[in-house]
This record gives sequence, C-alpha cells and structure tokens, in this order.
Amino acid sequence: MGNLTTLAYLNDNLSSAARPEVAHLVFLAGGLFEEMTTDVVAGHLTKRLPANLAVLNVYSTGDQRVPNSASKRLRPLFKGRAARYQEVKLVGLSHSQLHESRRVDRLLLRFLFEQKEGK
Repeated sequence: MGNLTTLAYLNDNLSSAARPEVAHLVFLAGGLFEEMTTDVVAGHLTKRLPANLAVLNVYSTGDQRVPNSASKRLRPLFKGRAARYQEVKLVGLSHSQLHESRRVDRLLLRFLFEQKEGK
C-alpha cells in the first residue's frame, strides 16, 4: 500500500515549504484493488499533484501479490494530472523479484536521471 501512502503524502504536503520538490514518482508493483474505486482515490489523493510530475508504473505478469489489473488501474489517476505517465509491464518476475531486478534498476535510473523535460 506504499503507493497510496505516497499519494496521500503528496496531497497533504503539496503547499508545505518543508517538503522537497517532487518531480518523479515510481510505483513498483503497486496498484488499486477492486474495492478502491478510481474516482474516490483520485478525488481524495490526487487533486493537487505537482504540475511537473512524471510517473513510472512498473509491474510484472509473475506478481502473485498485486494483480496486473490492479496495477493498470493507476493510469486513470494521473490522466490530466501528471505531466507524464509511463507504464512498463515485465514478464515473469515475482513481487519481490521486481525490486531485485537489474532490468528494473536500469528502468528506474533511466526514468529518474536520463529523461529530460520535453523528451
């Protein structure tokens, strides 16, 4: 549930001078489950996202904890709210293998450091 905690933090602290500027947000094996309607979550958690926010959502077909359908439900939360949204579906990695994968490491590094505004 780290993705929802992160969204709540951003929503609650957007105007706080003490909060560092957030330009990138990565969801690794995150998602919204059936009982969490997109409209309710979007209404409460993503009203005030940073205007320049770039979002990367990485999930895998081998994840037995978070279904791919739950991961795909993140996309509507950022439509029209984030400057950029990217979704990457990997094949065969389990939930914990996602954070141990060199391929995922490369995706994260490229997303965080190589993509510049306007690319």
